[in-house]
Amino acid sequence: MTRFGRIITILGLALAAMPLTGAAECGCGPNGVPEGNSIHAPQWSPDGTSIVFSQSYYKIYKVDSDGTNLRRIHGKNNGEEYASSPSISPDGSRIAYEHYECTWPTVAVSKLDGSRRHRLTDGEDYILGDHPTWSPDGSRIASVSGSRLYTVDPDGSDLHVIWKSFETHSGGTEDYSWKSSKTKSLGTTVYRNVAERPPAWSPDGRRIAFVVQEEAHEEVYRYNEAYVAKRHKEWQWRNYVLHVVASDGSAEIRFGHTGKIMSPPAWSPDGRSIAFAQEDDDGVAGIYTINPDGSNLQRVFRFPLGYDSLAWAYDSPDWADSSLSWSPDGSELLLSSGLPGSPRTEVINLAESKLHRLSLPRVGAASWSPDGSRIAINAPPQVFLRGVTRVNDSTSVVFTVARDGSDVRVLATGDRDKNFSAAHGEPLRISRN
Repeated sequence: MTRFGRIITILGLALAAMPLTGAAECGCGPNGVPEGNSIHAPQWSPDGTSIVFSQSYYKIYKVDSDGTNLRRIHGKNNGEEYASSPSISPDGSRIAYEHYECTWPTVAVSKLDGSRRHRLTDGEDYILGDHPTWSPDGSRIASVSGSRLYTVDPDGSDLHVIWKSFETHSGGTEDYSWKSSKTKSLGTTVYRNVAERPPAWSPDGRRIAFVVQEEAHEEVYRYNEAYVAKRHKEWQWRNYVLHVVASDGSAEIRFGHTGKIMSPPAWSPDGRSIAFAQEDDDGVAGIYTINPDGSNLQRVFRFPLGYDSLAWAYDSPDWADSSLSWSPDGSELLLSSGLPGSPRTEVINLAESKLHRLSLPRVGAASWSPDGSRIAINAPPQVFLRGVTRVNDSTSVVFTVARDGSDVRVLATGDRDKNFSAAHGEPLRISRN
């Protein structure tokens, strides 16, 4: 079951407020583990001296950018159940993250060292929390909740829903001859929900870009040979559409010509463009930019036909954990995903419209350092563990690499239980037993 499916199932339950460390109180047993293999992009501290990362829905680690001082700051066996999707505040003092108890996610905040943690949402009124993201000034946190996009103060106050799901219904035939076709249409309903992709604040903090999943179902009466009617809901199509909304929930813009979005949106450093990956009509992926008002849509890069790491369809759930980010100087885009089995890290030079692949195995989820000189990569086990191939005697690895793909420094190596050990910046070693 996908994480979205799990959340929908849980929404059928009566949710109650829970203490932060109350796993036992809410009945969590050994099987109450969030499912999935999400590998999120590492997060750099603003001064570039520290990196936080997580693999799957288990633990969050902090390590110095030279590979020293590794410590687990959140997650199992560390005073709470499961933690994922860390996001560092703009001043580098705090971290927002997904906190799990009894398998549903809420948003929590702590100091960067893991201390003084508190939960911002408790599941009441179906306000859960995925992909928490700090505003540029650190005064608000945006998060998606399946059916809603909301912002909240870091202390948990002033929660404001700025977009929520809705549905529209159209069609339906009143005079349709069901006796000849044995089918009568009752019309089509389009359901619109916030997609499981991180929201993106504009550099000035005034707007938020996010992706909406639109899914159409036709309701029909279908008659059998005895002309006994049964009502059915038949899936028709699914789109992922870019939206931009003011941070107070006003002035929403729907970018209707972006129906096959494949990545989260990313604002350019100057706030004048939004970048995203999108599947073209011929099924080939491309990188696009668009102005925040919906004008000037441009394809800035088109991937080669049959490009292996972008072979998924635009509506594949495999895109949920991808990331896209501009280099600090605005000259390149970094598209990455840590999905086990098909990870990727692609650097795209915008001026030359040229793809640069790092001279490494297929790597994983990645992010730029604050000065743009290095890239941090969180690589899942399946990247390096092919048969008897291992990296630094480990099944997974977190490392940094220079912008041109040279000077690889391993920061941490992990085992199959998502336990990591410090690697102290040692070089990358790929070997066979």
